[in-house]
Amino acid sequence: MRKALSGVFLVLAAGLACDGRPLQPGAGPGGGLGGIGAGGSGGGAGGQPEEPVRCSRIATGPVAQNPCGQMNSLAYSPDGQLLVGGTEGPRPNVRVWRLSDGARLPDIDGVGDGTFHVAFSPDGKVLATAGGYRIQGALSGLPEIVKLWNVADGSPLRTIWATCGHYASTAAFSHDGALLVTAGFEGPVEVWRVGDGSPVASISYPSGATSAAFSPDDTKVVVAGVDSQATVWDLATGTQAMALPATSGAFTDAAFSPDASQIATTGPNSAVAVWDGRTGSLQQTFQGNSSPVSHVFWLGRDRLITNERYGAVREWTRGGAGDFTASGRWATAGPSLGLAVSPDETVLAVSGGGDAPGFWFVPVADLTR
Repeated sequence: MRKALSGVFLVLAAGLACDGRPLQPGAGPGGGLGGIGAGGSGGGAGGQPEEPVRCSRIATGPVAQNPCGQMNSLAYSPDGQLLVGGTEGPRPNVRVWRLSDGARLPDIDGVGDGTFHVAFSPDGKVLATAGGYRIQGALSGLPEIVKLWNVADGSPLRTIWATCGHYASTAAFSHDGALLVTAGFEGPVEVWRVGDGSPVASISYPSGATSAAFSPDDTKVVVAGVDSQATVWDLATGTQAMALPATSGAFTDAAFSPDASQIATTGPNSAVAVWDGRTGSLQQTFQGNSSPVSHVFWLGRDRLITNERYGAVREWTRGGAGDFTASGRWATAGPSLGLAVSPDETVLAVSGGGDAPGFWFVPVADLTR
């Protein structure tokens, strides 16, 4: 799923917010998408401009910029062999790199006129892409805004017939890989069976949703919306189990801790909030950020990683009293969006936008206070 601890690095992608607003400031070891073929500088169908040849191969060493342009989302295969990025523009708009040597593999078609979110299934066999169209009207009725792909060869597996408007912001797998939750421009938030694409649940939602994720036991879904709150829903009954009142203007992300005891949320007034995962009571609000916080990720139970729209990436560590305090920081040269975490939680990859599009790999140990 979107927040699965998969791949080798934690990645932040630069681009547009999931609600469409501009952000402010293989044939290699382990298999995977290697079946698609080797290398290639991309480019593609629909008159898409060729990317600089330097992005036919990426540098995976620490603090080396890969100037590969805007990517709305990045994900690593669970075996750590591949990096996949969803980009803006005509299809194909999903890029694939092999991490063993940094080589660019053939693109995957993607969706719409931009792929806004990519996610591997926990077993690494399926890739989900979510996106759509930047304008409403005639294009808003087009249904193919979420698709599943065979990782072995990059071929389309099936379309998920999400009904969240002209774009989907999220397509996130459950931890057991059996289900997929989708959300986007408008309600509903929907849950689907990955095996055959059949609907499992539809949650009536009053506004657009910027993220949705399963609880660790896959019995609940937490949704962060543009309606100034995050909500938790029980999948067995389809009812709301918890509402987390706004402590900031609007939430942009929400995530359960690995043991489900807490939920972390973000908002645009530079705040991060931590809630009791069972009762919904507010336990801590901490700022210390210089700009609105886009995403939050748990690294185990006692660390959080957040990124800000103006480029700062921060680590927060739980102290003896149970509260989180700032423990590390790194900054891009432009806005950042999106996070993914390595299994060993030791390396971040950070993307920048604006005048410095692309991404870097940064060891967590190198974060400065």
